[in-house]
Amino acid sequence: MGNGPLFIFDLDNTLYPPEVTLWRIVDARIEEYVRRKLGTDPETAHRMRKAFLAEFGTTLRGLMHHHDVSPADYLEFVHDVPIPEIVPRGRSCGRCSRGSPAGASCSPTDRKRTPAGCSTPWVWPK
Repeated sequence: MGNGPLFIFDLDNTLYPPEVTLWRIVDARIEEYVRRKLGTDPETAHRMRKAFLAEFGTTLRGLMHHHDVSPADYLEFVHDVPIPEIVPRGRSCGRCSRGSPAGASCSPTDRKRTPAGCSTPWVWPK
């Protein structure tokens, strides 16, 4: 793997099972960001967020267009969630300082990603 950015997309709960509350937490943080940034009450923040989604497809795009919000500031706040505490640990080879994500295991294959704190790549099922 090169030195460029690595993007992981969770499409239709393929990375995390539906019972993981990750997206509910992110969703609540998005609304909290809108509320704080625009200095409004929760109900107004919710309405504005839904309007941004309808008009721009994402809350961030609406905030950028109407309120000059920095994408980095938004993403840092919204994604500041305790992933190790809410995502179940998957199978581990015992060499990881933290378990692999659900659905991954530690063994050699061509579909590998080596996380920080683990000497063995995570292996994603094909």
